[in-house]
Formats: sequence, C-alpha cells, structure tokens
Amino acid sequence: MRKVRILLRLVVCLLIGAGALHGMDKGSLDAPEPGWYPAGAELEATANPAEFFYAVWHGDDEDATIEGDVFPFTVDRARNVVVEFKPHVTEQYRIPWWWLAQFDADSGSWDAQAFEDMVLTTLEDGAAPVWRAYLTGTDPQDPNSRFAISEVAFAADGKVQLRWSHAAHVDPDLPPVIIEFRENLLEGDWDAVGQMQMQEEMVWEHDGNGDVRGYYRLRADTP
Repeated sequence: MRKVRILLRLVVCLLIGAGALHGMDKGSLDAPEPGWYPAGAELEATANPAEFFYAVWHGDDEDATIEGDVFPFTVDRARNVVVEFKPHVTEQYRIPWWWLAQFDADSGSWDAQAFEDMVLTTLEDGAAPVWRAYLTGTDPQDPNSRFAISEVAFAADGKVQLRWSHAAHVDPDLPPVIIEFRENLLEGDWDAVGQMQMQEEMVWEHDGNGDVRGYYRLRADTP
C-alpha cells in the first residue's frame, strides 16, 4: 500500500510563552501526529481557540473543505498546515477583547457591542479613557497611571537618561513608544530619537551629547 507523508504544525500569532498571553492561552490544536499515513486516508485537524480568539488556517488546503475550526482533508500529498490564533478586536481603535475583559472579569456576558461600548468610557474619575489607556499602556482604573516621563537624569557617561512606566497588562502587540526631541519648546519639528517596546519599567538613554539643551516627549501610535 502506498503511503504519503503529511506534516502538521501549530504556529501561534503573538508568540508569548508557547502560546500563553498574560496567563491566557490563545488556543490549542488537535491533529494527527506527523508521520506516514495510507494514501486516501481521511483525516482532520481541529483548532480550539481560547475565549476571545479565533482560528485562521494557512497552508496546503487544496481539496480541503474547511469547516470553521475543523480542517478535514484526504491524504493525497505531503501537507504543511498551520493554524494561527488571532484575537477578536473592536472596530474602534482595534482593541483586543481579552484586554477589555480583564477590567470586568466577573461579567460573563460579553458580546461585541459590549466591548464597543466600553472603548470610549472612563472607568475611574481622573483616569484616562479606555481607548487611550490601551494605546499608551496605562491602567484605565488608576487615575495616577500616566503616559509621561517621570524622571530625567544624566548617566555616568553623560548621556541623558529618561524613565517612565507602563501598566502590567500592556498588549505586547502594541507599536513601540517613540521618544521625540527638539531644542525649542515653542517651535520647530519634533525629531524621533529613539523607540522602545512597552514594558513595566522603561529606561532609555539618548546617544546624543549630554550638553545639548532641549525637550523630550513620548508618542504612542495606533497599531
């Protein structure tokens, strides 16, 4: 009997700790083990997206009829099949549902409209609106959580050193923070002099001459 070798593998979008994102699994894959199977055998792979995620199939899908999370196929060639788990996001600002849900974990009744309604709200007096907190990596439930430079100092080598912080639940898929500089506060263009991926404690050093007098600011871009 002729046999055909198939290859199935799992690839996770936003690869964080083997598929975990802040303690939340993105999903798992139930599939035949890679190896040799009889030609003509009917097999299937099943994606199991975690809550707030959905599955997208890629790869050798010729003659396969994908049925949602199930990828059935006939063993007739070597196949390389990949499932990617993507987060559901809001239409406004494309904020992941998993990020929004953590601020009302006991709700249990989330739907797409509930998430859309939440985007423009303010959860605590004095705190940033939810959409702004997401984009700047701050806490929408903490009025003291600000997207701002908290300390400016000179390092031992004379470089300017900036410090600031972000909340613990920053989405790792957000664009990096842009550090901008200009010598005149009232006029002139802001020049991008550096960038850093968001994390809880941020320390950035300017490679320029420490004798330069000027002004710094932080910029957060939309994904």
